[in-house]
Amino acid sequence: MSKRSPCPSPLCSLVVAACLCGCLQQAEARLYRWVDETGNIHYSDILPAESVDRGHVELDTRGVERETVPPAPSEAEIEAARARALAQMYDDYILANYRNEEDVRMVMQGQLSALDARIQVQRDGIRRERTRLEALATERAEADQGQAETLRTLESEVIEVERRILEHYRRIVGLERSKDAARRRFAEVLERLRELRGLDGEAAAPLPVPSHRLVCGERARCARDWTRARAYLTERFAPPELHQSIDLLIARVRDEREVRVLTLARLSGLEGGTVLYLDLQCRNRLTGADDCIDAAAKATVAGFRDALRSPR
Repeated sequence: MSKRSPCPSPLCSLVVAACLCGCLQQAEARLYRWVDETGNIHYSDILPAESVDRGHVELDTRGVERETVPPAPSEAEIEAARARALAQMYDDYILANYRNEEDVRMVMQGQLSALDARIQVQRDGIRRERTRLEALATERAEADQGQAETLRTLESEVIEVERRILEHYRRIVGLERSKDAARRRFAEVLERLRELRGLDGEAAAPLPVPSHRLVCGERARCARDWTRARAYLTERFAPPELHQSIDLLIARVRDEREVRVLTLARLSGLEGGTVLYLDLQCRNRLTGADDCIDAAAKATVAGFRDALRSPR
């Protein structure tokens, strides 16, 4: 026995299709509820574009909530979330890399030693340039005054050597500032490690202000400081062997124990402004060691900043 179609006629099929389409449309129909900027509640089957970021509720045709879409976060909320995520990453990094305070100090010392090695490379370069400067001074003293071209060549080379010395000192200042930044960074790491692991310890002492360098500020103040710095150095080394130029003063004193060289440099083009830098280098005449013996020379460096900042 053959089965009969429940809807034998074409018209019947069209009616059934229309009903199914209507049911599907009804199933997909959505209603939105949102609150505008003045606090009024709205209902509509179309959500205005300007209300998308304010948050809304999606309802079905019976008014039952299907989904709640929260408001888009504000810039402040995004920034706060980013800050929390970064803080968590920072804490995770600390816990993963440092078990105790000794670990922090060991890593810090490793970084400081690496920076010290780079500073020593610059100091060795300064020594070589200073030796060349002394040789040029001898050549200039021995040159005949009638040899104008030779004198001009020697003078040009002196200027170039001075430029290289100043550049070495600029690099030293940058490396010393990197050491200061590393000390501050590891002090923060140590403090946070104590908080995370519940460790006791004394608060880190503030970094001392470097006595051998200072930023001299605006042009007029810098010119006054440079004049005072030159006087400060020459007053303490009499009669020293001197090399002087616009931005460089080198004072050398020899005795039976050591050779002491104090170099005063005015370093422009650095972040934060022009820096006045006083450097002491010694060479023991018996052992060749670089440690300075003379207490007065070390005191000259230690008192440099205070001398320039004291009122007169």
